Amino acid sequence: MAVVITLILVPLVVVLFVGFQLSPADAKFEWWTSLIGLYGVLFSLITFVVATVISTRQDVLITDISERITTQFLGMFPHYLPKIIELLTTASKANGSEVAVATDYPGYGHYSAARAFESYRGALRECARGSNFRFVFLAPSAWRRLQEKQFHNWAADHTHGEGLRTFDDFMAGRKNDKKPTTLDELLPLLEKSNNATIENMDWRPEDVRFKTSATPLSIHVWIVRDPVSTPGHFAGAAVFTFPVYNSDAIEYGFYTEDPKLLKALYQTFENVHRESLLYREPVAPPRPSSLGAESRQQG
Repeated sequence: MAVVITLILVPLVVVLFVGFQLSPADAKFEWWTSLIGLYGVLFSLITFVVATVISTRQDVLITDISERITTQFLGMFPHYLPKIIELLTTASKANGSEVAVATDYPGYGHYSAARAFESYRGALRECARGSNFRFVFLAPSAWRRLQEKQFHNWAADHTHGEGLRTFDDFMAGRKNDKKPTTLDELLPLLEKSNNATIENMDWRPEDVRFKTSATPLSIHVWIVRDPVSTPGHFAGAAVFTFPVYNSDAIEYGFYTEDPKLLKALYQTFENVHRESLLYREPVAPPRPSSLGAESRQQG
């Protein structure tokens, strides 16, 4: 870079020095002004090229640094789902890896991200075939209450725009089910999907791998612990998210390979798992739901 600048500035200084010796009446003065103008255009062009090269190198450097940072923000739901799928898929192919998952619904994303969900469910199933797999999710009564809260505007939202596209994606894999038009009709389909997710992982009665929490979790985790981990060093990776349980159902996702953060996440999972109960068996949802009955009265 210094060589380029030198090659530009030295001739420019010489030209300027010669020009200052000329008089405006001198015949060479017009040539000198033209030469100065040409140098101006050339200098602008070179400056632009140099700035572009520097900017490109900075972008590459920033990208490289961000990829090396042990903890990264992945975005909001559902943008981090591919990273979860990648994490679980890698774990299912590794010998001896431990997988620990804690979410709200067993069928995480089955409605709001139906297209990615099939890949997620497949990766989860492959992990469940290993002996080092544990899964905590909300108890059916708790997930029903959460679904009623999360989908309370569903009847109005699913008929247009993004809500309609999401609904169509969900129903695309359910050709044999009648299309729901009310929340009271939708809830059994969600229940069926959640139950199918568990059964798809070869669940059996008294299966100690599956536990349920009575209250919504403040953090969702997908943790993979490598077999090379030691008590003093947690090796592995995790995706963790912070759900915001309001009308917008926002959720922020992060990825980490930081040993200390992984250890803290794992200890959090251990606490939740220890306080949770065994998942017994699928139970049909109560019908009609209180919210569905209320909606019919208002309608």
